[in-house]
Amino acid sequence: GDMMLDDYIIGEVTRISPEAPVPVLNVKEERFVLGGGANVLNNLSTLGCKCYSFGVIGDDSNGTRLLNELKKEGIDTVGVVVTEDRPTIVKRRIIAQHQQLLRLDWEDKKDITLYHEELIIRNLKSHIKSLDAIILSDYDKGVLTSSLAKKIIDMARENNIITIVDPKPSNTINYIGATSMTPNRKEAMECMGLSRIDDTEKLGRELKAKLNLENLLLTRSEE
Repeated sequence: GDMMLDDYIIGEVTRISPEAPVPVLNVKEERFVLGGGANVLNNLSTLGCKCYSFGVIGDDSNGTRLLNELKKEGIDTVGVVVTEDRPTIVKRRIIAQHQQLLRLDWEDKKDITLYHEELIIRNLKSHIKSLDAIILSDYDKGVLTSSLAKKIIDMARENNIITIVDPKPSNTINYIGATSMTPNRKEAMECMGLSRIDDTEKLGRELKAKLNLENLLLTRSEE
């Protein structure tokens, strides 16, 4: 899915810039954390799973850093496609006195090319016999196109492999036939085109049927 790097620049503010009415951050620390689909991999690896990463990153210093962070956590990166067509997704947060002042994003949300889709499928096929499950982590950043999602789910079904999806509501139709999906109530309502509901369980059953899922885990926020 959509792999990202979270970059935290942490410091303190004690004055306003003489150049413009903005705070001056005296930087004390910068740290990088795996984000998006890469965070899912990191969590699973920490729990003891053997993980393989499949996705697209940029041919840039942030991409190198992301790959190194994955490898440091023992995650196999053989399925990661590196390209000059798009930057590695980075979310940089500027933080002072535990307060976020600003976030800077580097990303290109256009769909990946058919060539890159084919590379991902080829990499996945070469490892399919080693897998128990595939998690599709969709942040709507262009990697999990409708055609790629369908190919992955079809391949998984042919090989009796579980597919678990955490999609953006606008993309749920791409995941018909997956094993499981994990929307919250608001996302499930958006998937079904509803503005209000009275019966959450009925909503879940209807979405499960619509997408031909084996299981659906619907969370209910404060309830």
